[in-house]
Amino acid sequence: MLDKKVKYAITSLAFNQNNEYLAVSSYSSDVIEICKIENDAIKTEKEIKLKGENNPINSLIWSNNFLICIDDNSKQISKIDFQTGSTKAEFTHEHSRGFESIDCLNLINGNKYLVSSKKIHPPTIEKLNINVSHKDLENVFILDDDLKLINSCSVPGNIIQARFYESDQSIIVISKYLDGTTLYFLDMSLNIKNKIKITDEKALSAFIAVNSKISVLLQINKDEVKTVFIRLNESLSKIEEYKEFKDSKFSLNIPEYINSVFGYKNILVTEVFTRKDSKSFLKYFDLNQNKLVETYETYGFMEAMAFSEKFIAWAENNKIKVIENV
Repeated sequence: MLDKKVKYAITSLAFNQNNEYLAVSSYSSDVIEICKIENDAIKTEKEIKLKGENNPINSLIWSNNFLICIDDNSKQISKIDFQTGSTKAEFTHEHSRGFESIDCLNLINGNKYLVSSKKIHPPTIEKLNINVSHKDLENVFILDDDLKLINSCSVPGNIIQARFYESDQSIIVISKYLDGTTLYFLDMSLNIKNKIKITDEKALSAFIAVNSKISVLLQINKDEVKTVFIRLNESLSKIEEYKEFKDSKFSLNIPEYINSVFGYKNILVTEVFTRKDSKSFLKYFDLNQNKLVETYETYGFMEAMAFSEKFIAWAENNKIKVIENV
């Protein structure tokens, strides 16, 4: 296992297509650090300056020699030339003042990008005199490789996670609203195909693990509920597995609960906190063989992971850890 300390808490990681470089960024830093993995070490090759900090969780994508990232204090998407550090294209929504932040960035079919954002509160939108209602403010966007807008729509509530699901050519959106947290399934024209209510609680954050099936982890940490884990059936029509991790001084403390989930091909990674020894573990499951294949002790609360054919990387606060792909 390789590791490297940086000066900030890491929130986003991404390998390039050749498994040679690992891009690293943080919500509290205005640089993308480019690391090279060679000779059993992780070495910093260069730093790319952004317009502003607030680079959110899992918001880096490589596209050939370009980095696509959330930039300018979470108000813009930038396409940056890795070699020169210069910005080649930008996307800023005309109503960007109506966003608390742009939070999610995903790759679609290799040459398009899925972007989603959090809206600010309705009274604030009115005070800013933005010529759109809170309900109609677009918060899901599909951009082409030059960051030109292809399509957009408004999903109810505040989006806390969005992912593209290649097998179904669907866009999966998790949004919290007054009535709780809901899964929305959109087609490539951004029409809502289906929606499933997960919980009456408003989740703080969410993780979506994409495999042959979709796994979702909501972090709630309110009214006794720590996290909620669900797995969807293959047609994305219903929840086939649901587990709520409750914990309070009035009930038996749960021995462990899932903190986050990540997926890559046939591998599902769960980060599990165990109360007995106050430790966290990354557990790697091979879904094809239906078995646990590896376990690693970790610092706790995994926010960012990156996968490639050769490596897996994760962030433990301000430390990068890299292993060969299991």
